[in-house]
Amino acid sequence: MAVNGDITALCLRLLKEAGASEAQCVLTETNKYDISALAGKMSLFRTVRNIELRMLAISGHRQGVVVVNSLNKDVLMQAARRAVTAAEASPRDAAYSVSEFQPKESFERGDQAHDPARMHFRLSEFIRETGRYPKLKLSWAGVDFVLEKKVFANSNGVYFSSSVGMYDFYVDFSSQAAEKSSSINFTYVSLKDLEKPLLKCGSISLLLKQSGQSIGVKPIGAKFVGDIIVSPECMDGFLQFITDQALRDSMAVSGTSVYREKIGRKVAKKEFTLRSSPLDSEIPSGYFITSDGYKAGDLAIIEKGLLKSFILSRYGAAKTGLPRAASSGGCYVIEGGIKSYAEMVRGVKRGLLVTRFSSGGPNGAGDFSGVAKNSFYIEDGKIKFPVSETMISGNIPAILLSINGISKERINSGHSIYPWIVFSGITVSGK
Repeated sequence: MAVNGDITALCLRLLKEAGASEAQCVLTETNKYDISALAGKMSLFRTVRNIELRMLAISGHRQGVVVVNSLNKDVLMQAARRAVTAAEASPRDAAYSVSEFQPKESFERGDQAHDPARMHFRLSEFIRETGRYPKLKLSWAGVDFVLEKKVFANSNGVYFSSSVGMYDFYVDFSSQAAEKSSSINFTYVSLKDLEKPLLKCGSISLLLKQSGQSIGVKPIGAKFVGDIIVSPECMDGFLQFITDQALRDSMAVSGTSVYREKIGRKVAKKEFTLRSSPLDSEIPSGYFITSDGYKAGDLAIIEKGLLKSFILSRYGAAKTGLPRAASSGGCYVIEGGIKSYAEMVRGVKRGLLVTRFSSGGPNGAGDFSGVAKNSFYIEDGKIKFPVSETMISGNIPAILLSINGISKERINSGHSIYPWIVFSGITVSGK
């Protein structure tokens, strides 16, 4: 059964009949068509379909949620009862509510049907073109087309529907020469179409080149405090303290965020601007409906170094008194700077070019520690050699205030648009 409003209307009725004072249903159908290659040879073509129905019930200022993968009416009736039962057993919170009435809207983006011949052609072409990297070892590569159809409805008359189609290209690779090899790396890009060769998408060609340069790693020697140039591919690892922790509901509501009381105040160098842009046509993985039931909008989070907004849901806004965010986060864009990437490298006295970062995530204060992989040592403005796995540590709020350069070049991965950024005051030590 295709995603449609009849199912959500039925679910809302069942939730109300079960005792919900307010109800919300989100029905998502995902169809995925995947073609992949193992060790450089075509190996798999498959189609995967998934249905998810999320039913939310509010009763007596208590909330319960049940998720099911069946649209059978008997299953839905049982799910509605379970959602109300879960609500009745949950803690009371007056901030629980569903979004208010908004005019009905439907949204569409991207191709609405896949092109298997084009997918096969582009993947085959990519495998052939990687022959220009003689040391490269392709472990796994694939192209998929994802069509996601969603209906969001609630008991206040909200009804949004969307249909978003996009392609994803993913590749897992390393390089080898004689008895030495580089670390395994992985990247993926989201694409609105397959009009250009995959090797020219995102930063794929650069990463494949750097993989070959990563053979023959060396230790950095003694621990030092210096600069790191964070590449677009691992920028999310350094932003997650802001985007996933400090500005979200949990830390804002508990009052534990280091950014409490800092709206309108300086939290980064003035060159730094961060936005969530789910409606940007250049970000095919964007969305039109927020998780709390609103038409999505673009959100300025940090603008010219000043904190402009937390990323709060309707619930978080009600609990804190701060504005509800126009987006649910994601689709992050950092404005480019005035320096070229080459100029930034020349400006580093001692540090690392970090192209992959493995970390457990920062603590509540923003302190982080992790391993730089597939990375390079820089000294006196020159990239000297690839480093063996190297520990880097620092504090996110502090390094945002010590940004020492943002590149004018940016990489569009289809899910973010990021430049290279130089952060100072980082402790670097051999593992």
